[in-house]
Amino acid sequence: MRPGQGARNKTKTQGIPAEGTRKQQDGRVKTEDQEEKKKKKRKTREDDMRPPVLAAALAAAASARITGIAVPATIQPGAPFRALVRSSDYIQTVYDVAMAFGYAPGAGTPDSLGLVAGSVYLGPDKSNRGHDFGEDLVIPADAARGPALVTASLMSLYGALHMPVLSNYNVSVTFGDHTSDDYVFSG
Repeated sequence: MRPGQGARNKTKTQGIPAEGTRKQQDGRVKTEDQEEKKKKKRKTREDDMRPPVLAAALAAAASARITGIAVPATIQPGAPFRALVRSSDYIQTVYDVAMAFGYAPGAGTPDSLGLVAGSVYLGPDKSNRGHDFGEDLVIPADAARGPALVTASLMSLYGALHMPVLSNYNVSVTFGDHTSDDYVFSG
C-alpha cells in the first residue's frame, strides 16, 4: 500500500451515505428521522391553516348584496303580484335597511321613484342572503294601462364602517288586464 492510499479510500467512503440517510443536492446528509420530523411539522402547519381557511370561506358565503329587482312583464293594476329582490355573493357584508317600490307611466323620470307603491324594512333578517327573495306589491287600480316603469330604491350600509349607499333599480313593464307569469329584470 502506498502512502496516503488508505486516506483516499476513506474519503471515497465518506461520500456514500450510510444506511438510513439521504444525500441532498448540496452535499449535506439528512437522516430519515430528520425527514420524518420535517414532514410532521409541515403537516401540522397545514392542519393549523384549515380552520381559518374554512372560517373565511363561510364568512364569504354569508356576504351578499341586493343587485336588482324582477317583476312580471305585464301587471294588472289593483291585483297583487310578487316582486323578486335579486341578490348575489359579495366581498363584504352589507346591511340592507329598506327598499321603497314605485311606478310611473311610460318611461318615468330618470333617478326618481315615481309614485310610491309600497316599502319594506329589510334589516338583518333579509340582508346577506345570497339568493333571491320575494315581496308582495300592488300597483293602485287607477294606474293608467299601457307601457310603464316599476322602480325600487334601496338604502344599504356597506362594510365595517357602514357607509350609506342608495341604489335605484327600474324595469320596463306593461300595465294591462292580467298579470303574466314571465318576469323581466332590472339592469
